[in-house]
Amino acid sequence: MALPHFQSRNAGQIINISSGLARLPLVPFRSAYSAAKHGLNACLRMELRQSHPGIVVTVVMPGVVATEFGPNPLGGGPDSRVLPGAQRVEDATKVIIDVIEHPRAEVYTQPAMQADVERYYHDVETFEREAAARFRR
Repeated sequence: MALPHFQSRNAGQIINISSGLARLPLVPFRSAYSAAKHGLNACLRMELRQSHPGIVVTVVMPGVVATEFGPNPLGGGPDSRVLPGAQRVEDATKVIIDVIEHPRAEVYTQPAMQADVERYYHDVETFEREAAARFRR
């Protein structure tokens, strides 16, 4: 693990690839996934802030990325390569490269996701009601 090396130098950057679902619980069949990603987001950064302020912990939150992930988890799911608005892997990668070059605490690979997160936390009830109407099958 890289953390002991970074701690000895009080420098470095740890990048955690999380998910937009960590902030927006929109997909009920991914609830365990969403909860695990949510737990990852700030814990390490907060733990290191006092003892090792030179270590940057960055959380990258992609939205839907066109990969083979969707149908492969236990229980399966939709193929993200065919979902509307799925981001190309190359575009998500550009955001990750930028956060390496310009470290910050958190970054979304799709700007619309950050706006949705802000709307969600501003009025959870309204956001969830509107999302439920959009995602009805």
